[in-house]
Amino acid sequence: MKIYLVTGEMGEYSDRMEWLVCAYASRELAEKHMRAANAWIEDTKSKYDDWFDFRNAVHEKETSSPYDPGLEDVYSLDGVEYCVSGVELRDELPKLTGA
Repeated sequence: MKIYLVTGEMGEYSDRMEWLVCAYASRELAEKHMRAANAWIEDTKSKYDDWFDFRNAVHEKETSSPYDPGLEDVYSLDGVEYCVSGVELRDELPKLTGA
């Protein structure tokens, strides 16, 4: 069985950040979450002049991302993008053979 991880990412090279957002059993739901989170970022960027205004609004409980509670920990909304990755869900360690 696969699970589908929604991850957030921003930046590049040594300035790159990646973080886990949530997981779904359904690829369809994970992709729906990803699209909604990306749309929320674009909409929110247009409402705030800069990152400090957004951080102040989060601090004052005026806004927060319903799709990514950890978003307030990033240093900019520019370049934030959400992705989906599938990974096999296991319930035991693989067995070693022929050591």
